[in-house]
Amino acid sequence: MQYYAKLESILSRYFPAEMPPKNAPPAQLSNKQRYIRTHLPRFAHTLLRAQPHIKPGSRIVALGEKGHVPALLHALFQPSLLKVTTMEYPGALVLNDTLTNSSVSIQQLQHNAEMEPLPFQSGSIDAVFFLEVLEHLQKDPFFAILEMHRVLKPNGTLFLSTPNLGGFSALARLHNGWGPYAYSKYLSNEDGTGSITHVREYTWRELERFLEVAGFAPTLACFSPYPGDKEFWDFAAQQPKQQYQQLLAALPQQHQTLDRLGSTAFLIARKMRIPYERRPWQLYAYATQFEFGGYPVCRHKRHQQLCKPAVGGEVGSEAGGSSIRSVRN
Repeated sequence: MQYYAKLESILSRYFPAEMPPKNAPPAQLSNKQRYIRTHLPRFAHTLLRAQPHIKPGSRIVALGEKGHVPALLHALFQPSLLKVTTMEYPGALVLNDTLTNSSVSIQQLQHNAEMEPLPFQSGSIDAVFFLEVLEHLQKDPFFAILEMHRVLKPNGTLFLSTPNLGGFSALARLHNGWGPYAYSKYLSNEDGTGSITHVREYTWRELERFLEVAGFAPTLACFSPYPGDKEFWDFAAQQPKQQYQQLLAALPQQHQTLDRLGSTAFLIARKMRIPYERRPWQLYAYATQFEFGGYPVCRHKRHQQLCKPAVGGEVGSEAGGSSIRSVRN
């Protein structure tokens, strides 16, 4: 609760009009106030776990973020460089501190994470934050992961969070005959059209697999920062409903823990080796038929005969490009 209050204090300095009044019913809150009330627990869980891995003066990039997370990163970590990528609002993000009557400007770079190389030199960034973005990607999510690997320094750290499709509440919904997706719901737009925000949600095993083949050494912590996730909180209090006891007992014993069954997956992944797949077969249909240009040949035994070796060489510039050495079997 102390860390939660600390983040609440920081956000109240930069976004006073967006802070929800305590104990105010949801119907009386604006959309921005509801957003902070809903997501502040997630911010607290994420940044509390990230803090031991970031030194003051680090070079930090946050992908797909708006104002709240960059403000918290600036206030908590005192980075020497902090840049934000966005699909929508290029230019300067100006944060006005109402406590000190000062302001800070953070550069926002327009960037398509699935199609464009990150505009940073290879091996130049200490930490990348990729929070609640992966589930929105539609075309080539693994390209984004490989680009984050490229720009990170050796032993640099990726912080990634996304809904956990293997969480207990998702399993409980499936057990009751409903779909497991908590957040992949259609939105009704003002012009009468519909849209969906979450394209794909992932299980913890998929996430670990994708990070490992991308050259990261991941550690995993799952948690549920959304108090409305009633089934999860019942389970966390060791008071699962009768129909869920059989569900829990059916899981492998090593999975019967809160670390595996939270509704949000949070991963801390360190850059440890070069990637060895371009399109993991668990994520891409007909993955072995794609050109692997610029990335190393797949080492997976199932695909060794079909993967085409990449042409080697270090490439990298301020505008991006693969910096991954060729690997041959």
